[in-house]
Amino acid sequence: MDTFVFYTQGTTTKVVGKTTLSQADMRRLRNEGFEKYPLEIKAGNQEEAIAKLNALTDENLESLGSFTFSILGALIISILIPAIVFFIQS
Repeated sequence: MDTFVFYTQGTTTKVVGKTTLSQADMRRLRNEGFEKYPLEIKAGNQEEAIAKLNALTDENLESLGSFTFSILGALIISILIPAIVFFIQS
């Protein structure tokens, strides 16, 4: 298995084998406006690396959505309960 690194620029992503990436390649990618994505994936080939990255991204988005929903729920409850108590006391 090889280790793959990802360079992104907007919606464009380049997948490169870490062992084949030279300093000149990294400089060229940076000069073209690409930034290194902070994940390295071990995979058999580029397609598998992309599939693993997509799976991790989907998993992270799902977790973030659950977290956001939990925070939103807590915020609504923390506003509603005092509002109800205030109107009952009025």
